[in-house]
Amino acid sequence: VAQLVEQRIENPRVVGSIPTLATIPRSDSKRFAIDLACCRAGLLRRHWLAPTGAPTGTCSPPLVGGALTESLTCLLDVDPVAAPSRWRCIRQTLTLFQSSMAPCMLIRRVRVTGVVFMRDVVALFKGRLAGLVVCGVAAAVAQGADRSSIAALVAEWNQPAEPFHVLGPIYYVGTEELGAWLIQTQAGLILLDGGLPESAPLIENNIKRLGFRLTDIRYLLNSHAHFDHSGGLAQLKRDTGAQMLASAGDRISLETGTYLGSEDVAAVTAPPVAVDRVIGDGDIVQLGEVKLTALVMPGHTRGCTSWLMPIRDQDVAHQVIFYCSTTVAANRLVPKPQYPGIIDDYRATFTRLKEVRADVFLSNHKDFFDLWGKRSRLGQSTNNPFINADELQAFVALSAVEFERDLAAQSRAALRKE
Repeated sequence: VAQLVEQRIENPRVVGSIPTLATIPRSDSKRFAIDLACCRAGLLRRHWLAPTGAPTGTCSPPLVGGALTESLTCLLDVDPVAAPSRWRCIRQTLTLFQSSMAPCMLIRRVRVTGVVFMRDVVALFKGRLAGLVVCGVAAAVAQGADRSSIAALVAEWNQPAEPFHVLGPIYYVGTEELGAWLIQTQAGLILLDGGLPESAPLIENNIKRLGFRLTDIRYLLNSHAHFDHSGGLAQLKRDTGAQMLASAGDRISLETGTYLGSEDVAAVTAPPVAVDRVIGDGDIVQLGEVKLTALVMPGHTRGCTSWLMPIRDQDVAHQVIFYCSTTVAANRLVPKPQYPGIIDDYRATFTRLKEVRADVFLSNHKDFFDLWGKRSRLGQSTNNPFINADELQAFVALSAVEFERDLAAQSRAALRKE
């Protein structure tokens, strides 16, 4: 339907034949695509971002061609934390229309919370923001700020959450935002990721609430060495006596507690944790009957590691992936990359991930895989909502598009500075 709207926009003589939006069956993402397509042609003078999700309001003056100023002011006045799925639709759709925005366009007001949303807004609209109210890691890194500058973000990401059984031997023990995964085996426990430094007590409490003992944890694993996923590992290692396993690419960051390429930024440091065993790509970590295979996928960090694990749940075989990350986040791509070769690493990772198959997609940020939406549906039917054979590849495809978009945005910003 969105493509049809676009075709009719290209031929103004048939614009009048576009059906009313109310008569078009569509998902949220299609609705956003249609709305913005119509905005380009000056057909739509309302926005769809009321707190209830119902169409409301009027964007004025009329929207013509690429002059989307008023529309985007409305569009971005949304709380992404309260409406993450809506923000994802916005983010995807804005990418389609970035090239048609007027160069002198200003976004008058943006209300954004959290690093994920802050980085998207800056990448899309850098140089066009008349006013920007943000809180995020990307800003802290850019400004070389101390930890107090992201206190609100830390508090937001460290909200406690109820632990629960996911499927097979896998349990969720993380915070409301940040994933941490407990894997039960006949020979002890494996814990993947440690959240923020402030998250360690919450994770430990969740493990105990599920009836497990901290001293039964044999291995600590890490998806990547950023303070929001490695920050609690030092305390968890002290309290459990477990061995710390990590990739060679992230070892230095873990053992120094620094953010690679931004080592002098105090806001994103973490307590150092000693690595007992270095893991290479394809290496297998086995405990009891459980085997996890390391998939080192550099880009987000130099040693970013996803973990593949075959399981059986209700006598059915599944392949689980604990996905690291392929977002750009606060990373510099150009002109001074976060680390040498980062662009090639991202692209090689996307190419490789196209060949990976898994029907259980788990990760370290709730919005990557609709954690709490799935949790709310768990047990409502015989179908486990965490099982979805298409989810991994859909995420990889979108992430690859977002990477090229972010690279293009950083490249344009670098040219403007020159």
